[in-house]
Amino acid sequence: MKLEKRVDSLNKLRREKIVPGVIFGEKMESTPVQTSQKEIGKAFSEFGKSMVFKVELEGKKHQVYIKEIQTDVIKRNEIVHFNLIKVTAKNTISSKIAIEIVGAEDLEKKRYLLQVLEHGFEAEYKVGSGIQSFQIDVSSLEIGDSIYMSDLK
Repeated sequence: MKLEKRVDSLNKLRREKIVPGVIFGEKMESTPVQTSQKEIGKAFSEFGKSMVFKVELEGKKHQVYIKEIQTDVIKRNEIVHFNLIKVTAKNTISSKIAIEIVGAEDLEKKRYLLQVLEHGFEAEYKVGSGIQSFQIDVSSLEIGDSIYMSDLK
């Protein structure tokens, strides 16, 4: 993903479908940046908030991950601001990993009600080893069965 330093007003950027953001982190001062709605949307859908990827700013490449995404209150798919954290290979990342439920339709066919209490969990991992989501197959559960965080591998 290619970033540019931000120089224009936020209102002007948003009218032009350009999303403002900030990049900061390892040996880098907080720098206001901008990119297209398409670019940040693609990065967010591909890497989420837990995976590291490369960006280019003023000819230099940086390893970053998305710390925060702010979306429009009404148009939930429209990103209005983002924060990127620059990391190096020696860093450890703390992030929330999403839980993706697989097989819920099999339970619905049996007229079972699936109750999910957590939709993600906090994890710490080395740069480059993150995952965007963790899949849990619930298709073989019966009434009264539970899956606990301690059961996950």
